[in-house]
Amino acid sequence: MVIQLDWRLLCVVLFTVLLPTEAGHLQPLARIWDFQQTLALLNNYGYFVGNATDSGGARREREGRLRILRDPTEELQQDQNMIKVMANSESAWPDFPYGRTGQLSLSGTKWKNKDVSFRIMNYPSSDHLDDAIVHQVLVDALEVWANVSGLRFVERTSGDADIMIKFARGNHGDGKANQFEGPGGEYAHAFQPPGLDWPDGYGDDGDVHFDADEYWTLRSPRGVNLFQIAVHEFGHALGLSHTDDPSTIMFPFPVFRNDFCVHPDDVRAIQSLYDEPEKSSPSLPRCNSLPDPCASEFDSILHFRSELFVFKGIYTFRRHMWEHGAEPKLLITQQVWRGLPDKIDAAYTRPQDDKIIFFSGAQYWLFDGANMAPGFPRPISDFGLPTDDVDAAVAWRPTKKTYFFKGDLYWRYNEETKTLDPGYPRPVSMWHGVPSSPDCASDLGEDGEVYFFRGRNYWKYSSHHLKVKRGYPRSIAEDWMGC
Repeated sequence: MVIQLDWRLLCVVLFTVLLPTEAGHLQPLARIWDFQQTLALLNNYGYFVGNATDSGGARREREGRLRILRDPTEELQQDQNMIKVMANSESAWPDFPYGRTGQLSLSGTKWKNKDVSFRIMNYPSSDHLDDAIVHQVLVDALEVWANVSGLRFVERTSGDADIMIKFARGNHGDGKANQFEGPGGEYAHAFQPPGLDWPDGYGDDGDVHFDADEYWTLRSPRGVNLFQIAVHEFGHALGLSHTDDPSTIMFPFPVFRNDFCVHPDDVRAIQSLYDEPEKSSPSLPRCNSLPDPCASEFDSILHFRSELFVFKGIYTFRRHMWEHGAEPKLLITQQVWRGLPDKIDAAYTRPQDDKIIFFSGAQYWLFDGANMAPGFPRPISDFGLPTDDVDAAVAWRPTKKTYFFKGDLYWRYNEETKTLDPGYPRPVSMWHGVPSSPDCASDLGEDGEVYFFRGRNYWKYSSHHLKVKRGYPRSIAEDWMGC
């Protein structure tokens, strides 16, 4: 099979699991179960090059990358939205081996000069984003790269520029294969700088196109965050390729972060092309490295069906309940549950309907599998809790009640009447042997025993003896994280 590629194009493709409606809510996508439909959908979103049913090496290589970067849960992976996430875990075009230089992810080309011009040709038609705001966001996104390199950006208001920026719809002049599909499709794409084999360029080298039909936002996980997408796309326009590290700007699956940061790998890559900055400039904070499952304290834990999800910042460690001693898989939380914030304080599965409830600060989110329920997030005051946040939450089968923990107090909640039981809060010390201020808790066993986690240790509470079992606390890393 002959594969012809316009390999100058690098793109960020669909990663929205749920789409915003006119009312601002998120509309869940339909389920899809048939494997052939799955293949067709993957092919539709540019994942396979050539025939979707072809079994050649190109497809096998792509599938291998899919498993490395995604590996979602079996229970969730048949959802159409999850398939779209998997299908678009990378750009629609394959990586080229020669584009990598050691650990640096480079496209193989760069601008000859460090003074790079740009022109913003137009703006999205939006009733919630002013043109001046969009202009400043795009300039700020370019400055992210200028602050950590020797690059200097010069704006032009007319004529040609190195980086031509525009918002476009549908087939917008760079080929049918690159046309935008409207909301929820490809968000944006960028062309790398001209290379040695085409010194005169192709006319669109370094250009960046945004889909004008997307719901662009600034400081919200809903819609599409313009600043963070722009920083990523400008990285491509400067000569950077995709990375495999979820902490980096150039990771192919953009994730909204309240506190945006620059990863050292991104800095090393851009400086390998354009040197270090001549003088120090105000810059974004550097990203923390990936969490170490063997040396981390965790934010929350969720037992969902047969799997365990352990949350740390924007990341989630996932493992099957029966895989004791196995190393967990690392995911980005928003890969699975689109719309959640950076940090999860508590989470539990509601027994009566298998719905998942997440807590962060004074708000909570309700999910049916990977789909957020309309109208969320909502305030935790819905539960009657007289607190701004919770440390842990657990639905305990022996009592068929849900327990909320905060500091040295806990509350008991009736899921049927949707009210707190009278006589609460009570001291956590009534759970004999359980530490106050637990980081998380979960009803993990079939026997109704509750596991409490704090720091790097955990406690197993017996539902029969109503106290912590002998031999606890034990190490989370050794018993749960395969260390």
